[in-house]
Amino acid sequence: MIKETVDFIGIGAQKSGTSWLWSLLRAHPAIWMPPKKELHYFDRSLKYSSSAKYLASEHFFRRMVSQQPHNQAFRKKFASSLLQAYEARNWSTLQWTLRYYCRTYNDRWYVSLFKEGKGLVKGEITPSYSLLDTEDVQHIKQLFPNLKIILLLRNPIDRA
Repeated sequence: MIKETVDFIGIGAQKSGTSWLWSLLRAHPAIWMPPKKELHYFDRSLKYSSSAKYLASEHFFRRMVSQQPHNQAFRKKFASSLLQAYEARNWSTLQWTLRYYCRTYNDRWYVSLFKEGKGLVKGEITPSYSLLDTEDVQHIKQLFPNLKIILLLRNPIDRA
């Protein structure tokens, strides 16, 4: 059983202010947000049309050696993220990035992404979680029964 928890998840439509909200919450001293806005753990399956397909393979070795297009995309994102953290000389972000990309993807891994937030309110924002199927929503509810959802919407006409 996983004892650690995530307090909230932000979901919503594209271009509805989720990046703005992420940056505000990340700056708040009582809230801990990951250095990456969209974690895509719950929508990484190939059954979804999200951009998270690069996380579809559960095991790091497969992500590194497989020639499937989603694993090739993983290697590009992995290299780019490492380089970005290194060039910024942000060692805590580099360490977090290695944890994000190099471990086996499972519920313990997901919760480990929030370990730096011990004692703070912890959450993430992945807008495409708003399109999860019932099975994946139930999985989230089982993991985090007291989870709060922040839903951001925008008038589609204004968005266009």
